[in-house]
Amino acid sequence: MALPILAGSFLLYGYFGSSFPDWFFPHRGYTIERIVAQTFLHSQGFFGVALGVMFTYVFLFVIFGAFLEATGATRFIVNFAQRMFGRSAGGPAKVAV
Repeated sequence: MALPILAGSFLLYGYFGSSFPDWFFPHRGYTIERIVAQTFLHSQGFFGVALGVMFTYVFLFVIFGAFLEATGATRFIVNFAQRMFGRSAGGPAKVAV
């Protein structure tokens, strides 16, 4: 719940920036149209670099993890690690990492 409150406060600061006192970083304020354009339409907004990275790399890792889970490779990897390090000191912690 903290992240939506923080994002909302930044949006409100962008809109009501001209109403703030001189000691609280005032600016001339932006219109709703400009705030929406900067947030959603420009390449540095919501649909910008972060979303592009998510679709490029994170999506591939999710597909790879689903493939490993479907083929049973994850169970093999975990069992192999438990056989190698499970009985040593701190073995379960080593397997978890």
